[in-house]
Amino acid sequence: SWSSVTIANDVLYAANLADEQVTAYDKDDGSALHVFPVPNGQVTGGVAVEGGSLYVPFGEIFGGGNPVGGVIAYALPE
Repeated sequence: SWSSVTIANDVLYAANLADEQVTAYDKDDGSALHVFPVPNGQVTGGVAVEGGSLYVPFGEIFGGGNPVGGVIAYALPE
């Protein structure tokens, strides 16, 4: 299952709930631009983009042994 997508500044951000990363895609041609890994578990929802930063919710959604989660911020590449 895919998390909600976010489009900002001509870039589409999407994650598969089974993956441990968010991928940034060019909104026009679909090419992958960048990968943002989460530190633990999976991406648990849509991301937010604000002021040059990407905010990604993450956590263990499949009942793994490490229930740590939260939100991680990344500086967007220029």
